Amino acid sequence: MNDLIELFDRLILERNITGYTVEPEPHHLGAGRPLLSYSMYTDGQASRDNLQRFVDDMDRLGADLSFHQTLGSTLREGSLRRTSQLTAIAWFDDPGPLAAATEVVRRRYLAGSGESIPGSWVYPDVRICGIRSVPQTIAALAHYVTVQGQSVVALSASGTPPAPGMTTRPVRLLNRWGRYLAWAG
Repeated sequence: MNDLIELFDRLILERNITGYTVEPEPHHLGAGRPLLSYSMYTDGQASRDNLQRFVDDMDRLGADLSFHQTLGSTLREGSLRRTSQLTAIAWFDDPGPLAAATEVVRRRYLAGSGESIPGSWVYPDVRICGIRSVPQTIAALAHYVTVQGQSVVALSASGTPPAPGMTTRPVRLLNRWGRYLAWAG
């Protein structure tokens, strides 16, 4: 796994990818059931409050929730930055509540938005799966490779995986990611 991390760190530093996560094997990316995953930082009270708000918002929409730990890596101010994160996956029985959940996240969990809450991100790691289209989202691809039960996942607008041997799954991302993904390449 260390060789893989070194490869993906180099891809970030060379601006071939915007970042990656290390997480359990992402079976949810290929799920046929509509879902929204949202990763949030795990440091400090603002992060804990963000998690509780998200859980409450998704409960109101009837989501089944599951969680896993994630390590994020990205380029910030010229250097590699790692963040400890918790990923919440909100599973829905049909697309209607998923579209509503996406709107809630887009409206409340974007730093700088009119109703943003503490702990929001400028480019929140929100992945929408199991549905072809959701308003105010873009089509993207999640490329991943699994080693010893852990996966490295990189999001991209390109159909070409950043490293050999990766599995690719279609996802939807909040439209704000269009600018972020343009940084790579």
